[in-house]
Amino acid sequence: MPMRPVGKSLSSFAKDRKDVVLAFCRTHVRRDFLDTANGFSELEARAMAWVDSIGEIFHLNNQRVKHEIDSAEFAKADQSLREALDAMKQQFESELTEAYLHPERAKRLNSLREHREGLMVFVDHPRIPMDNSEAERRMRIAALGRKNYYGSGSVASGHFTACLFGTSVRFQVHRVQTLYPAVMQVCAGKGDPELFSSAGQQNQDYMVHRAVQDWTSPLSGAEVVGLQGCQRNHGIH
Repeated sequence: MPMRPVGKSLSSFAKDRKDVVLAFCRTHVRRDFLDTANGFSELEARAMAWVDSIGEIFHLNNQRVKHEIDSAEFAKADQSLREALDAMKQQFESELTEAYLHPERAKRLNSLREHREGLMVFVDHPRIPMDNSEAERRMRIAALGRKNYYGSGSVASGHFTACLFGTSVRFQVHRVQTLYPAVMQVCAGKGDPELFSSAGQQNQDYMVHRAVQDWTSPLSGAEVVGLQGCQRNHGIH
C-alpha cells in the first residue's frame, strides 16, 4: 500500500487512487446501533434488531471462513451469507421509505446505504476481516509505547520501531515467527535482505513465501498509521 500524506484522511486518500479499496468496519456499525438503543428508549427495539442482524452476519461469515475457499462447504456457507446480506439491504431500504422516520433512525439507515460498498468488501475477499478490531489491538502496543519507549524522541527510532512492529505482525499472521530474529537483524542493518528472497523462492511452504513477499512489500496501512504517529509525536511533517 502506498504511503498517504500525513494529515490526509484514509477515505479521501482512497478516493484519489484506483489501486486502493476502502473497507469499512461492521463492528463500528454495530456500535452505532447500540448507541442508538442506549440513547433513545423509543428506538431500542428496532436498534437491537439491527444489532442482532449484524451479529448474524458475523456468525455466517465465521462459518464460511472455516472452510477452504474452493470447497463445497465454503460455497454453501457463502450462499447463506450473501442471502442474509441481500435481506439486510432490503430491510434498510424498506425502513427508509417509512413516513415520519425518526432522525436518529434515518441517520443509521442512511449510513448503511452510504457505506454499503465498503462494508461488503469482505464478501468477495474472504481473507479481509469484517472489522478492524484485530488491527486496533495490534496497534495498541505501538500507540502506548510511542511516548514511553527508550529512544522515542528519535526519528530514527521511530522508523526502526515501525519496521519491527510491521514485520513482527506479518510473520505472526503467517505463522512463521521462527524467522523473526533474522528479520530483526535486517531491520537493524546487520542482515542480508536477499537471504529472505532466495529462501522464499526455495521454500515451497505457502505461508513462508507469503510472509517473505509481504516483508518486501511497502508498508501496510497499520504500519503507515504507526509511523505517522511517531512523526506527529516528533512534530515532523
